[in-house]
Amino acid sequence: MRYLNWFLLILIMGCVSQKPKVSKQSLDELKKIVVEENIEFTARNASPLQFSGGINTYNTLPPGSNQNFVNLANIANYMRIFKDSISMDLPFFGGQRIINAYSTDDNSFIFNQRIEEKSISFDRKKQSYTLNLWVKGRQESLRINFRLFPNHTASIVINSTLRNAITYRGEWIVIKTKTKG
Repeated sequence: MRYLNWFLLILIMGCVSQKPKVSKQSLDELKKIVVEENIEFTARNASPLQFSGGINTYNTLPPGSNQNFVNLANIANYMRIFKDSISMDLPFFGGQRIINAYSTDDNSFIFNQRIEEKSISFDRKKQSYTLNLWVKGRQESLRINFRLFPNHTASIVINSTLRNAITYRGEWIVIKTKTKG
């Protein structure tokens, strides 16, 4: 029995220590894309930041969703980052800290703005690149932390001046631009 326990312990430790290796070529390609290309992100799910009150819109959440996980599989959404501008339409589920006006309009993050600040960093431990963006709209400003992985998955954390933070997870692609010729 003692040998079985040792075998299981060694097996578990071997599985835990296996980290997927990302090739240098994949990381170099990702760096080139992050620096030079236009990128489109599509969210598959969202995780709103919760406070004690929670989300009071249970009946409006998509099927398969709850307060901590919103399934966006059948909801059209995007965020496109160009060299110096951003275009986004991401649904928002969460609380608003400041409400400027009451309306029946869509509560999504809808921005077509110039990027005020942009920085790029590499996380060696997570093998990913992060774009930190600041976008200023007419009434609302956003701090966007956009983490891209070589396997074309990504996560976005949006901090707003008017709303609670929210995290989106999904996939990214390079936007193909048409060349004249």
